[in-house]
Amino acid sequence: MKSIVVAGNVKYWEEDTGGKSRVGRLCEHLRKSGFAVSYFMTCDLSDADRRMLDERYPHETLLYVQPTGATSASLMRYAAGNSESMMELNLLDPVFACVYDPRSRTEPIAASNGPEPRLESWYSRHHDIAFKAMCLHTRPDFVIVQRVIYGYLVEGIGKYSANTKTLVDTLDVLYRRYEAFHRNGQPHWLQITEEEEKGCLKHFDVIIAIQEKEASIFRSMVPDKKVITAGHSCPVQPGPENLIDENTVLFVSSQNRPGLKAITLFAQNVWPDVLRASGGKAVLKILGKVCHFIEPGRLGPNIEQLGFVPDLKPFYESAAIVINPADFGGGLKIKNVEALCHGKPLLTTSVGAEGLEAGANRAFLICNTPEEFRKRLVALILDPVQRKELSVQALEFARTRFAPKAAYSELMRVLNPGID
Repeated sequence: MKSIVVAGNVKYWEEDTGGKSRVGRLCEHLRKSGFAVSYFMTCDLSDADRRMLDERYPHETLLYVQPTGATSASLMRYAAGNSESMMELNLLDPVFACVYDPRSRTEPIAASNGPEPRLESWYSRHHDIAFKAMCLHTRPDFVIVQRVIYGYLVEGIGKYSANTKTLVDTLDVLYRRYEAFHRNGQPHWLQITEEEEKGCLKHFDVIIAIQEKEASIFRSMVPDKKVITAGHSCPVQPGPENLIDENTVLFVSSQNRPGLKAITLFAQNVWPDVLRASGGKAVLKILGKVCHFIEPGRLGPNIEQLGFVPDLKPFYESAAIVINPADFGGGLKIKNVEALCHGKPLLTTSVGAEGLEAGANRAFLICNTPEEFRKRLVALILDPVQRKELSVQALEFARTRFAPKAAYSELMRVLNPGID
């Protein structure tokens, strides 16, 4: 059985963002495909994490680092409700003498909107040495690192595990995401330049893009590297038609600034006209941690802020229409994928449709201005036939794009060469 170590700080068992769902589904697919999968955490494992793992992912194996001193640590394994030490680490061991701190070689860049963490801020010598020690002792066949910020984990890995193939699951083109946030006057969780991102990408054998547009960007950035696309897999699960409330419009977002801006402007510039056109019957339901940013009642009448819910399925089933008016961001909008997989008529922007362009104005509708949103949303609320037609097209598109075989075919050819 081939072994894969996935590494990163994504607590996918929380399932409260699209990105976390993406990583969880990927790990699940790899395990079902016959790989021995472990997840190396670059953050702490809390008691709450353990409880959630035992409930939602009881068969997971997690590796994490427990510092025991300034120059020592334990590499821990958590599985089936139990933690045990895999090995004790001496950070001064001569075998790790070639591991060096990248913080000593990075030049500062100017921030246009206040201070934000730099790439070197994500470096941890404890995690760096623990990861290389783990590779030295277990020799995994593959390593998949979540985001380029943890590229240091595989830098020089050949000295410790010569035959391990390294992949990075990028999730975004980070320098472009950083620039997009600043163009919109928003801080980002990372300052990074194109050259810095290129430097990180060069540590890997294979680069995984979440959608084809970003794959093309990566190919131009590092033309000597193999770049593949692995999107998001989501079960296609249309709900019973008798559960649909024809007046319910749904918006789902995690605690992020693009989502906050999108729904705030929508509530100001679109919703009042939609409410009038519906005779006051339309209801906008907002789900997710984006509600933490919004004072209750501030957005206007017939808008319900429901916050985070552990199970979105009943809300998708009862919604007549789903909206995502995002005008900046990056990657693949996982909530759009989920809406299509539930067979929901979806209205989104060209930004929201990135990676899904093949379904534009067929499986879902593109609206890039408040006027377009008002016109198309009112038409859908008042026309059940159009909603039904769009729902059918959404499900057809979802079945061809988001089944595991479609989403992960390129990745599986890398992991299992010669097997289709």
